[in-house]
Amino acid sequence: EVKVAMQAGYSSCRAVIVAAALTAVSASLRPRRLSTLGFLRRGDPYLLEFSGKSAADDVKKMSPLIRRLERKLKTRVRRFDIWNDPAAYKLFLLLDKTPGGKSCCGGLPFYYNRKTGQIVCGATTYENLENWATGQSHMLSLPPPVTTEELKVKGRVTGPNARLARLTKKEIGPDSVEETVPPALPTMPAPVTMRPT
Repeated sequence: EVKVAMQAGYSSCRAVIVAAALTAVSASLRPRRLSTLGFLRRGDPYLLEFSGKSAADDVKKMSPLIRRLERKLKTRVRRFDIWNDPAAYKLFLLLDKTPGGKSCCGGLPFYYNRKTGQIVCGATTYENLENWATGQSHMLSLPPPVTTEELKVKGRVTGPNARLARLTKKEIGPDSVEETVPPALPTMPAPVTMRPT
């Protein structure tokens, strides 16, 4: 089978390597219940999600979209936590490579379609995720639109600047339109150049 896959081309060869790697990962996760051949026959999900602690916010944001996709396509998305599972991390490194050996995404969450070999990097829109899952044309990285809550957080002033803003509002009052201008820093005298005598 491997010789036939290699003669068919790179994508078939990559499919065999992915199947073997998934077998190894799956066997490490459930060694008693799953044999190598049983794994290949059972039809494990063809959609894979790799996540970890570093991408917790993006994974939370994508969870409702993943559930919606699973309901619509009547399939499951197999999730791997690369932070806690070394075999899943090795599989992620294998799938996140270009033919030249460089990393495609290098970040999480990372989505891989076993049927088509297509990937999606990071959090994305539902439409892009659905196109990826169905094998249609999609964007490699298409961030979801920014929510109003994220805009508020982005414009938030914290630290010493926030304390200074609160102090200036207390001095003038919250209803006043005027703003106080902080005192200007003293100017430094111009540097003196010395000439040898």
